[in-house]
Amino acid sequence: MGAQQTLTWLDIPIEALLLPELESLGKWARMVHEQLINNDLSRLKKLAERGTLRRFLLAEEMRLAELACDLEESWKRENPAPLTFGYFDLAAWHNHAKSYATEMVLEQISEMFEASKQVF
Repeated sequence: MGAQQTLTWLDIPIEALLLPELESLGKWARMVHEQLINNDLSRLKKLAERGTLRRFLLAEEMRLAELACDLEESWKRENPAPLTFGYFDLAAWHNHAKSYATEMVLEQISEMFEASKQVF
């Protein structure tokens, strides 16, 4: 924990801090990157120094995007839309499924960083 406290923004390579802006990363990769900046600068620095930051973020993007799709489909199966739904009701139902999946994935990202804090 002491090493994490003494790590400053100046210790992190600028490319690592600007990676989402420099490359078109997906939503989940940007969220993981944001969590790295906010919660685990030492891990961000290690990944950048090893040259594996981009690969790590892309792997997390794929994993979390798949999880979000699975959660959305699961929610839709558990909460089927009535046949009487019109266009706007179906849009709201679909958005609710997307919101549910997003909230669950964000919770998973938070839990991932909480668990990594306990390890170190």
